[in-house]
Amino acid sequence: MIENIKEFDKAIALVVKNAGIKRKFLPAGKLTYESFLSNKLLMLQVIRKGIPYYFYSLVHDNAPFDEIEWGSFLDIASRSLYRFRHANKHFGVSYSAKILEIAEVTYAGLKALGTMEAYRAWIDAPNPNMGDMTPLDLLQDSYGKDMVLTELIRLGKGKGKKK
Repeated sequence: MIENIKEFDKAIALVVKNAGIKRKFLPAGKLTYESFLSNKLLMLQVIRKGIPYYFYSLVHDNAPFDEIEWGSFLDIASRSLYRFRHANKHFGVSYSAKILEIAEVTYAGLKALGTMEAYRAWIDAPNPNMGDMTPLDLLQDSYGKDMVLTELIRLGKGKGKKK
């Protein structure tokens, strides 16, 4: 799992607070990173407000993807990411959605496979359930991301059944 989950819990609470999200979209209990990722309406509200660079940076630093892969996921040049960092800007809707998609898949991957190394190995390997494409290749668009997420959830459920 994510080693510094408390940092993610604090960061997402700050993102939600600073976005001024209406109370009706918030969970009844304490907001955690996991509860955020399972609340599609809340995620949608945050996407529409824009992800701040500091949250992207936290996700980036805790995912097994390099700058080239992130640039490909976001369809953005490294120089543009550099400008976001130095201006401490919020990402627009399409970038914010993609950042949260990758965050969601990474969280599910760590939950299902246990370690970042196992997740990275799985994401790089051709998968027969995905037409022998690699999950990494499928992360380029939302439909592919949904396939990867579905497979990770299936793997996670199977992991719990083994004795």
